[in-house]
Amino acid sequence: MTPAVTLLGRGATEYCRVAEKLRIRKMVYTTDDGQLLGLWTAIRLIGEVREIQDPMVQAEILTQAQILLTVFAVVLKPQPWGQTSSVPSSTGLGQVEKFDA
Repeated sequence: MTPAVTLLGRGATEYCRVAEKLRIRKMVYTTDDGQLLGLWTAIRLIGEVREIQDPMVQAEILTQAQILLTVFAVVLKPQPWGQTSSVPSSTGLGQVEKFDA
């Protein structure tokens, strides 16, 4: 097939066909209580931004929330495929819980 001429030049349609072949896979990640507390804190901080009028204070709060969300995303660990289960697990304090993402 002859590549079509687009705004990006020749070959752009060939690249798009590669993207269509990608498959979306379901991933399971593990979290602990500390990670969930950081996520909850970030959500709470974002909710508080609406009530604050000072742009500098808003920026500080949003920066703190961004840091917490980044830490949450970076620390997530994928669960190995052999250990995934559709049965919900019950955990106690200090144990790790699995969540679908």
